[in-house]
Amino acid sequence: MSGGRWVEVRDERQGLRPPSWLSPGIVVAAAFLLLIVVIIIGIVITRSSGERVRDDLTIAQLRADPEGYDGVTVELTGVVTRRYTIPFLDQYGLYEFDDGTGSLFVLSDKGVPPDDGEQVRLTAVFNGAVELDDQIRNLVEDQFGSAAGFVVDRVLPGIPLNVAYLTHQRFDLAAATAGEGR
Repeated sequence: MSGGRWVEVRDERQGLRPPSWLSPGIVVAAAFLLLIVVIIIGIVITRSSGERVRDDLTIAQLRADPEGYDGVTVELTGVVTRRYTIPFLDQYGLYEFDDGTGSLFVLSDKGVPPDDGEQVRLTAVFNGAVELDDQIRNLVEDQFGSAAGFVVDRVLPGIPLNVAYLTHQRFDLAAATAGEGR
């Protein structure tokens, strides 16, 4: 065809396609990671105890005898070195707390202290003998059935998840003379 004209053809549905970087695999992986974080926070919340607060312990002492101090409520003074929160769910967070003798990760459903180097007085429950892979599998089985528990068991095998961590109860800025804790 000599002398033909070029005609631009536009697909009206192009505007409705998700961005190319947002593949279904990435969405599923992100949803799975968010589910794992929520499950871990749920486990932490259910393990909180009402024992008296021990303010004579350090992180080094807790790490030296994790089974002996499991479930003990402690008060530590230190700084937050790293912090992570879930977008749109700011009250849930994970942060690293360092008291000068060592550091531990802290799970919180009550907000996260500032990480600007200020001294923080933290009240938390020490969890030193938790097998998180078993806890996650049991929680998933309870909520979604044995098939979901089987999938979780296959995703986590061989990963050493026997960890020690703190469950955030409240914090105060150590420099503050008065004020309400969180």
